[in-house]
Formats: sequence, C-alpha cells, structure tokens
Amino acid sequence: MLGYIRDFASVLTGREPTGGPAHPDARWGLGIPVAAALFCAVVYALCRMRWIENVFLQQACVVAFVAVLAASLGTWFSIGLAHRFGAVDRPGGRHIHRGVIPRLGGVGILAGVGAAFLLKWPAVASGGILLGAAGLVFLISFLDDVQGVSAPVRLLVQVAASILLILGGLRISIFPPSLAGDAAEYAVTVIWLVGLANAVNFLDGMNGLVPGLSAVTCATFTVLALRTGQRALAYSAVAMMAAHTAFLGFNIKPARVFLGDCGSVTTGFFMAGLGIMGNWSPRAVWVSGLVPILVLAVPIYDMVFITVNRVLTGRVRNLREWIEYTGRDHLHHRLNQLGLNRAQTVLAIWFLSAVASLGGVVVIEAGGRVSVGLIVGVQTVCVFLIVALLEFLALHGRSGSKDGADHEV
Repeated sequence: MLGYIRDFASVLTGREPTGGPAHPDARWGLGIPVAAALFCAVVYALCRMRWIENVFLQQACVVAFVAVLAASLGTWFSIGLAHRFGAVDRPGGRHIHRGVIPRLGGVGILAGVGAAFLLKWPAVASGGILLGAAGLVFLISFLDDVQGVSAPVRLLVQVAASILLILGGLRISIFPPSLAGDAAEYAVTVIWLVGLANAVNFLDGMNGLVPGLSAVTCATFTVLALRTGQRALAYSAVAMMAAHTAFLGFNIKPARVFLGDCGSVTTGFFMAGLGIMGNWSPRAVWVSGLVPILVLAVPIYDMVFITVNRVLTGRVRNLREWIEYTGRDHLHHRLNQLGLNRAQTVLAIWFLSAVASLGGVVVIEAGGRVSVGLIVGVQTVCVFLIVALLEFLALHGRSGSKDGADHEV
C-alpha cells in the first residue's frame, strides 16, 4: 500500500519514485479493472445487508461488474484485432511511444456497454436508440481507424446518427413548441452530438485522459440520474463509467492499447446522448440546458477555445478546414506547455471536469432555483476563464514544451 501511495505522489510531483528508475505508472496497469470488479462485488454484498438493503444499487453493481468484465475481455480481443487489420500507431511524428500500439480500444468499450445493456435490456430499453446511434458512429470510426475515411464522410455519418437519435425521440427541448422551435431544436441537437463527439476525440492525446474524463462524467450522470429517479439513464451511465474504468488499466502508461477514433468519437457521442436523454427538470427548462453543459464542460471549453484561437490566428477559414485541421493546441497540449508533465496534465483535466460536474449536482439539488443556477454558472465560467488566461500565456507567452507529444508510452 505504501508503494502505491509513493507512486501516486511521484505522479503528482513529476519525480521518480525512490525505489528506482522504473516509471511509477507501471505499478497500476491491470490492477485497475481488477480493483473495479472487487469494488463492485463488495458494494453489492453491502447493499444486500438488512441495515443497508438497496435493490437499485445492487443492480447497478451487477451492471458495473459485467461492464468491467466484458470491457476487459473486449480490450484484449481488440489488441489482436488491431494487429490483424494493421490499425496501429507507430513511433514517430506526433507520437513518442517506443513500440507499435493498437488503436482499436473502442471495441472493448462497446463490448462493455453492450453486455451491460443486454443484461438489463428491459430496464434500459429507452436507451437502446442511443446505443444504436452510437453504434453507427462506432462503425464509421472503426473503418477510419482501419483504412481511413475522409472527414466529410465521417461528419455525414455522425449527422445521420444524430438524426436517427432525434427520430427515436431524443432531442434537446429548450424552445417553445412551434415549427420554428422544433427546427431549431433539431439543429441544436445535431450540433451538440456531433460537436461533442469530435471534442472528446480531440482530447484523446494522452494516456488515460479520455477514459478517466469519461469515468468522471458518467459517474456524475449516474448520481444525477439517481437523484431524479431515472433508472434507465443511471444504468446506461454506470455501464459507460465501468467500461472506461476497466479500459483505463490498459491505457495508462505503459499503454497496451489506444482508444482510437472508434473509442473516443463514440464515447463523446454517447456521453452527449446521455446529456439529452436525461429529464433533468420538467418544470425549469434552463436546468435541462445547464446541467449537461456543466457535466460536459471540459470538452465544450476545449472546442470553443481552439475554434476561437484558430479563427483569430487565421489557421481556419471555413468549415472544411476546421474539420480537417489537426493541431497541437488542445487543452492537454496547453497545460503541458505551462510546465505540467503528462501525468499531472491528465490529473488536472480530471479534476477540472469533476469541479464543473459538481455544479450540475448543485443545480439539481437546488430544485430549479434560478439564483443557484446563475451562481453556479458564473462560478464555472470564472474557473475556465482563469484556465484560459493561463493557457493563453502558454500559447503566446512562452516557448512550447518538448513534453507535449501525443500518446506517450
């Protein structure tokens, strides 16, 4: 236990552990999915005791356990599958890993979530349309990982998946009922889903970043779903949280597999779908809009920052250039340029997501009080403005760090 505490401290400080030159992350690895499975088993046993007895938490633990097991097996399978199809990242260019790393980790995520859905299908039937639409995004992203697909085609399929979700009854509802209001809601829903799918993909540049971020986000959705009595949403979020927690063990340094587009894009789409799947407040429309924005604030912030920065600097002049542009100016790059090492950068983004997500919990607990929502919203904006000022300094006020390459091992 002391060894793990020492290793975690070395991750935070960026120093080597006293035991030797081996990287501190090497201890953790596959212990994460094992610990997650044991945690589910322990909580399940506790929830069966007479003085705690909670049937829903028992079922949630079963869902999480199945998702962890299926995601772990699916990830092992994806490693061999990636080598077979040649879907691997090789050293050089933007990557500094020393070996050939498979990039079809999304197969494991989909396996974990799919198995959990099959287990609780009657209870999560309302989320089936979300899983189906996310599956369509997964397929085009899988093809992109294997053989490459043009950006316009990927975007077209993502829009089609968004329309499928709308036809299935899931959409953002913030405007008064009317023809114009419905059209506006359709447009906003498509932008929300496609935007977040790509925003999460953009953040997938450091080991463990997106799996940990997704686990934090889905844990928040689980808590919110419990507080609002939405079991289908809670089971769906638990499945995603558990699958990403299991995958984290394969993805932290030394990484055995990367998410790939089939993992990161699908994850972003699914989490965006969870945001609109939730009925956060039947009486206060602004709550339904604010809560998912707070929970998904980190990828939204990064998308807004890079878009504004690229437009102002003239690097992006139209939609096609925005879609195809690949730069090293994302949140993890900018924090890295501030002097944080890669492990510290990942932890900082996890904590930033947790801080913003807690604002969503506060809004729900306040029962739709506008004053509370305003305070939480302003506070969250201030936090991100502070981060933006520091990042602006990193981009324009000092030379870049050599430690910012994507996907290290």
